[in-house]
Amino acid sequence: MTTGMTIGVNEFRDVARMTEQIAQLPAVATLDWADRAAASILPLRDRLRVSLMVGGVEPGGGLTQIETVGVASSPGIPDDSAELTVRSRAERVDSIGVPAPAGGSVIVGRAADLLGSSWRETGTGRIWTQLNVADLLIGVFGIGSTDQSRALVIHAATIERPDAPAPMFNGAHADMLRAIAETIARRTRLALGDDRNSSTRWLTAREQEVLEKLTLGMSVREIAETIGRSPHTVHDHVKSLHRKLNATSRGELVARALGYIDAQGRTAEAKAPLGDRAKSEVERAVREGEPAGATPVVPARQTARRLNAP
Repeated sequence: MTTGMTIGVNEFRDVARMTEQIAQLPAVATLDWADRAAASILPLRDRLRVSLMVGGVEPGGGLTQIETVGVASSPGIPDDSAELTVRSRAERVDSIGVPAPAGGSVIVGRAADLLGSSWRETGTGRIWTQLNVADLLIGVFGIGSTDQSRALVIHAATIERPDAPAPMFNGAHADMLRAIAETIARRTRLALGDDRNSSTRWLTAREQEVLEKLTLGMSVREIAETIGRSPHTVHDHVKSLHRKLNATSRGELVARALGYIDAQGRTAEAKAPLGDRAKSEVERAVREGEPAGATPVVPARQTARRLNAP
């Protein structure tokens, strides 16, 4: 395991940048969610290529039932189809070589420390073979509640360049990744749910577009005119969104999309601002089913006061 080091001012700045980008991740399971989540790790250091996987990790390190894979690279790193190669290999890997951490815990370290000096010959190493990787940092975050094997696995690989020394990781980088573990694990659970995700819950690109416009307070007819589709087609997308996001009203759809509630209707950390029209929709959802004069119960639905908070 990598030995911790004191994080300096520059490292605190980079942790803040990662945290900010994680907070901006979609609160629902969009098709680009994993790629955007991988990109949120790029401020960790320069010359990075990051892969992110969500799946089940067995006690011996076997990886099962991969739900999603995301890949992102720092600006200026030659691609040459490397991202596609990493994605394809990660989707087929059957072991990460690190035992599953209990829900809420984290394992972070350089591959050489966690897997040994021959790490390039392991299943993890074969994801990155022949891709000019100088060093690899691994983070395994337990995100399961009922399923304790469910984990978020991050690989951060530094990419060699012929005109510069090989970029290596140190203890400060491990500490930085460990520092954002709780934040990214919480955001993963908000978007993907507490339990393993089926493909039927992922939003299509068109559903994502419709949902974004619903959060602006647009009507079905206004959305149809904007995206060049019939109101009937948009209505079908809205019905699909209700089913996938477990929402019974438009207000719940908006609240779910902006991260005010999770798939079970529980209070979540709100990060996105509400426009006036969207706010009224959410407040209506909060009031639904409550007797006149009743005080809203926060765990069941957000209060209007909380929804107005920045």
